[in-house]
Amino acid sequence: MNAELANIPKAEMHLHVEGAIRRDTYVELRRRREPSYCLEQSPWHLESYRFESLAHFLDTASPKVIFTAEDYRRVAFELFQDLLAQNVVYTEVSIAVHGLPIGEVASAIHDAWRAAAPGGELSFGILVGLFRFDEPEEAARMVRQGIEARKFGVVGVDLLAHETSGSAKKFQGAYALAREAGLGLRAHAGEGAGPESVWEAIRYLGVTRVAHGTRAIEDPELVRYLADNGVVLDMCPLSNYRLRVVETLRDHPVRRLSDAGVRVTVSTDDPLFLNSRLTTELALLQEVFDFTVGDILQLTKNAIEGAFLPPDEKQRILQRAALDSPKR
Repeated sequence: MNAELANIPKAEMHLHVEGAIRRDTYVELRRRREPSYCLEQSPWHLESYRFESLAHFLDTASPKVIFTAEDYRRVAFELFQDLLAQNVVYTEVSIAVHGLPIGEVASAIHDAWRAAAPGGELSFGILVGLFRFDEPEEAARMVRQGIEARKFGVVGVDLLAHETSGSAKKFQGAYALAREAGLGLRAHAGEGAGPESVWEAIRYLGVTRVAHGTRAIEDPELVRYLADNGVVLDMCPLSNYRLRVVETLRDHPVRRLSDAGVRVTVSTDDPLFLNSRLTTELALLQEVFDFTVGDILQLTKNAIEGAFLPPDEKQRILQRAALDSPKR
C-alpha cells in the first residue's frame, strides 16, 4: 500500500463496536467466563478464513464478551485510537445493546472519544442497533432511549440481523419515532436477502442509507432509484467475501454501483472477525477494482456528506479533511 493511500483522510461508516475489539482485548474479556480460551480455538483468527455464510457468521462468530458500560468504554477507546492511526476523520459506530441502558453505553463511548481524540481530529456518531427479531414495542423503547442519548453522540438508528429473521415493515413505528426526533435512518439489507429487502427498507422505513446493499445490483430499477435519490450504500467488500455473499472479490459490485452513480462508502464491518483494517479494504479497491486515490477520496466525501449530522458539522469535517474542493 502506498504512502499516499495511508495518509489520506478516511471515514468508517459501517462498523460494529462489538465486532471491532482488539484481539488481545477480546481474549482478555472472553477469559472472564472461559479462563482457558485462546484465540487459536476460533477458526476466524486465520487471515484466510471464510465463514460458510452470513447465517454461519451470526451463529458462530462470537459469544458475548461486552457486558458493562465500562467494557464499552475500553473497547471504544482502543477503537478510536486505531481509527486515528489510520487517519480516519469521521466514523459512525453501531451498537447492539441488549440489557444495558443505551444512555449509559453512549455516555461511555462519548467519554472514550474525548479521551482518545481530545483535539477533535476524529468526529463520531453512534447508531442504535434494533434487531429484526425484536418486537416493535422493544424497538420503539430503544429508539426513545437513543433520542434521550443524543447529547452523547447518538445520531441514528440501524436495523440489524439477518434479513430473514424479521420483516423491516414491522418497525415502521420505531423508525417514525426516530425520524420525528431528527435521527438518521439506516438498515442492513441486500446482504442475506436480495434487492427486495432493500426496497422494503426504503419503502417502509424511509432509510437514506443502507448497510451493505450488495445485492441491489441484481435489480437495475433499484440501482437507478438509489442513484437518482442519493441513497448511500455503506458497503464492506471484504466482509461480503468472507461471508460468501460474493464468491470472489472481483464479483463484488462496488465498482459497478459506483460507476452507475450510486453513492457508495467502504468500511470494515466487523474487523475482529474478518481480518481487516480500513487501510487494507481501500488497498483492495486499488488492486482489484482499479480505484484511484481520487476515487477513494470521493468515497470519504460520500461518507461525510451522507453522515447523520447537521450540514454545518459536515462542512466543518470536510474542510478539516480538505475535502470541500472538487475530487482530485
